Amino acid sequence: MKLQRPIKTQGAGGRLRPLGPPLPTWTFQAGHEPIVLTGEGAMVFPQRALAMVADLHLGKTQVFRRQGLAVPEGSDEETLKKLECLLAAWPLQQLVILGDLIHHQTALDDAGRLLNRLKLFRERWPRLGLHLVLGNHDKALRPQPQARASVADELLATLGLECHPWAFVQPGLSGHHEPPVAAEEGWQVSGHLHPVVRVYLGAGQWKRLACFTRCERHWQLPAFGAFTGGFTIVPAHYHDIVALAEGQLLALGRPGLG
Repeated sequence: MKLQRPIKTQGAGGRLRPLGPPLPTWTFQAGHEPIVLTGEGAMVFPQRALAMVADLHLGKTQVFRRQGLAVPEGSDEETLKKLECLLAAWPLQQLVILGDLIHHQTALDDAGRLLNRLKLFRERWPRLGLHLVLGNHDKALRPQPQARASVADELLATLGLECHPWAFVQPGLSGHHEPPVAAEEGWQVSGHLHPVVRVYLGAGQWKRLACFTRCERHWQLPAFGAFTGGFTIVPAHYHDIVALAEGQLLALGRPGLG
């Protein structure tokens, strides 16, 4: 595989622009293995029948409303609907969540609503292998010196989650929550940062979009959850940037640089 030069955006002529029309998927050929980015915000490895998503932050609306903040309902339904669309579109055997499945453990105590939604989800996809790389928001799901709260136990049992404290590893591939400190063999995929990018659309118009990024052999996934913030990236640090735009994908860069 020939790596591209990092994307450069300095100066007025360096505005980051779409390099082509929106696409439902974007495929990156990694040697003999294709890696597919989807409009839902997932990374699919078709030869492995595996997909990765990151940072669902389910229950965040409930947590904020408990704190007295007037935020609208419905983000969990939107997030799970996207997940179902992904699973319906690809013949997957395994789904790997790269951390922050639940925003905070108190979301699980909200009259059981979130737990019931997840039960229905699992009933529709009973044969799917579900993996969770534990993130900084998944404290309730980590092994505790004392007995784990029963509601967290129920969540793990309901979803049949296989939890990975540090990383999900397969030959040539590792999935993390936070970006790994040191380079590893094969491809590395992580979440946690919720990357977003400013895109120039012409006529003085800019838009801030969630995005996938690649630097060398490391991919960073956008937050999959419908109710999440974002960290604005520095485009010059990356070889590939692919933005999410209303369920479609836009490869970004300066025309003429590849």
